[in-house]
Amino acid sequence: MPFADYNSADPDGFDSLGDVAKPDGSQHTTTRLLSEEDAKSADRLIALAELKALTNEPTYGGNVLNYSPAIADLCGNLYFRQSMLQDYRKCPMMFLYRWVIGHEEEDTFFAAVMGTAGHRVIQHMHESRNFAITYVDIMQLFLREFDTACRDSKIPPRLSAKYPTLRAQAQAVCPEYCTMLLGYQRHKDNQTFHATILEQSFVLELKDEFSRTFYFTGTIDQAGYYDDGVFALRDIKFRINDFRPGPTAAKLDLQLTLYGFAVHKGVPSCSECRPKYSDEGELVYAGPCSVCQSLIGTSKWPMLIPQKTVLIWMRDYMPRQKDQYTKYVDDPAGGKEMNPDTGRMRKKQVINDKWIHGYKKGEQAGPGHIVTDRPWAFLQARSADILRLAGMIRDGRFYRNEGEHCEYWCKHREPCLGMLETEVQELDVGRLNEHVATIDPFGE
Repeated sequence: MPFADYNSADPDGFDSLGDVAKPDGSQHTTTRLLSEEDAKSADRLIALAELKALTNEPTYGGNVLNYSPAIADLCGNLYFRQSMLQDYRKCPMMFLYRWVIGHEEEDTFFAAVMGTAGHRVIQHMHESRNFAITYVDIMQLFLREFDTACRDSKIPPRLSAKYPTLRAQAQAVCPEYCTMLLGYQRHKDNQTFHATILEQSFVLELKDEFSRTFYFTGTIDQAGYYDDGVFALRDIKFRINDFRPGPTAAKLDLQLTLYGFAVHKGVPSCSECRPKYSDEGELVYAGPCSVCQSLIGTSKWPMLIPQKTVLIWMRDYMPRQKDQYTKYVDDPAGGKEMNPDTGRMRKKQVINDKWIHGYKKGEQAGPGHIVTDRPWAFLQARSADILRLAGMIRDGRFYRNEGEHCEYWCKHREPCLGMLETEVQELDVGRLNEHVATIDPFGE
């Protein structure tokens, strides 16, 4: 992050209810004692002090906190990833803690590391053009890539209390991922796709309506050609079905739009030439290195507008656990027949017409591919939305946006609620000072 060190802040500043001026110019200070719970929450108090120093007394405009000038200065140095923009849309305050302040996270989601391992297995399939890997070999390859992903992760994955080690936890859920990967390699559209771009990082430079420059980075899962010559951008998701987008959401998908723009107008990058922050916290980017520059204009980076974008929903490759409809129903014409299982008489059964046309147990759970098109005009129009979103971040506009993320995946609840408590107290202090000045004009 561009700010490794914070300005020092006096912790006592969080304990004081404020100074009430007396007529003689002296100060009468009322102090709030920390509760036992607050005293035990050292990390939270530190986070509050850091945020207090950074925000430099937020001002209130409607429901939006305008952090100025310190936060705006820091935001002006950010380069953006699609995950940052997604976080901001969920909750700007969560974004502030995670991406601007860099509030320490104790762990990362286990599913994220499993997804990384799954991406690497798929990369291996396409690089080797081998779509006949056995289930056993897929499992061995997956676990090996999982171990690598754990070593590469800057933050350790979250270990469930059910398992003694991360490896044991991975082995428990590995069969589900391997089943998805087995379904992926059997799908004809994957076998006929020739990926020329695989897990390639990029940098995209865009200017907004105010001529401000924004840098976006990311990693393209796949781009390449089908047998019919269609150039496609493909993104792979191992997420649970609760997050599966419908047709409209898939069409508007921020990530696919940003990446589609990047394939045409961006440049490839690597660890040597990606944007970085200097020791002084300044954003440094000098363009692609000679190796990345050599890819531009080739099949490794053709600078084409994708003719279609494909969201590959891996859980669609899971087999269905039951038939959609009951196979037999009572005969509308009536009658009796012998039940071959029990030897007793029952109502006559006939094949259910709905069962004939419905899905069956063992079939693939879904289509696997959610296909949309993004012509150049669409990419330009949608990129304007993305730039407005990034502009709000650069302007330092942050507020709390409640939702299910507050309960399930936000890791910054403590400092967020703590800062809210501090803001409430400051507002109460203002009313208290006004009240004291009214009822005790001589400060006695």
